[in-house]
Amino acid sequence: MKPITALALAATVTLAGCQTTTSSAEVTRNASAPAVALLSFNGLGNCQVNLRSVPAPWLVVDPKEEYYGATSDPMSDALDGYADAIGRLGAAAFQSDAAKDRLRVAILSWAQSNAMQWPRNWDVGPDSGPATVYFTTHTMVPVAIAYGEHRDIFSAEEQVVIESWMKRLVDRTGNNVWMSRWSVDNKGYLWASLAMAYGIIAEDDAYIRRATRIYQGAIRAMRSDGSLPNDSGRGGSAVHYTNKAIASLVLTAELAAGQGVDLYSYSSGGKTIHTAIDYLVRATQQPALIAGYAAEDTGASFRGFDANNQKLDWVRTNSAAWGAYYIKRSPQLSTAQNLQRVSSFLRAPRPETDAPSGGIPRCLA
Repeated sequence: MKPITALALAATVTLAGCQTTTSSAEVTRNASAPAVALLSFNGLGNCQVNLRSVPAPWLVVDPKEEYYGATSDPMSDALDGYADAIGRLGAAAFQSDAAKDRLRVAILSWAQSNAMQWPRNWDVGPDSGPATVYFTTHTMVPVAIAYGEHRDIFSAEEQVVIESWMKRLVDRTGNNVWMSRWSVDNKGYLWASLAMAYGIIAEDDAYIRRATRIYQGAIRAMRSDGSLPNDSGRGGSAVHYTNKAIASLVLTAELAAGQGVDLYSYSSGGKTIHTAIDYLVRATQQPALIAGYAAEDTGASFRGFDANNQKLDWVRTNSAAWGAYYIKRSPQLSTAQNLQRVSSFLRAPRPETDAPSGGIPRCLA
């Protein structure tokens, strides 16, 4: 595909590769298609990964019954466990045929079971709607990346099953009242990265254009200092959710870069994704920079933290994993150097999965 500018991407995108037809519910494929180069780096899989067992398919996402917030519960254990296991298998499969076999079974078994269905009353309850949408999207991002990078290990028939299942979940998470409220929110950006990955896999420009509009909307909505309006208003979680938002925006930009499109340079009012990353680093070092926004209360905050007492542990955990993409792509930028300086995780990245980052950036980058 010829590289095109980020500004043109929202208007027209033409992707080369397999021929796919889509309908409202199903995907058809005439012949087995090769893997899709979702990410543009050449060193994929260049790390050692400890594999984890794959949970049995979780059939119904119903937070009213299973989700208890900060405590461990069967639903979130299964979904988080699946995202982690797939992220690890997706990295290991670049080097190991045994890992490829395990990845194939892991993705196919959940697709054949039509896992992650929603109950009829999924939106009844104070937190059930947002949690249902979030958990489903969060689980599917690393699944889409691993599947796209290794699609050639699946038969044509298996691809139909998996991509039809994936399409149902992408549509369900993207087309509901909650997602419409999250146009400038970390959860909306998380969905955009899933939609971008699916759009590339299925060669469906509509998903790519919508993901691009969400990305561009995030840059336009950003304040001049780099703060993201909704995520910076989360009390003691403001830095935490700003980091989550940036992880998804960076993954979306990486997916576009794999298609020859530069979203990193997309600018609105002099603001780019680099502006947001610079702000995150500065607010982590000087939490007073975000305290005023954090007090605006645009969403729940973690217990034990408040606007003047931020949760800042992202710098030493796998929540910083997205930085591996950014630093490798732009090592000369002061923003990348400052990011590495503030994050002990990025100074010595571990092969750990971060779902908003699409798996294990330490291995994928």
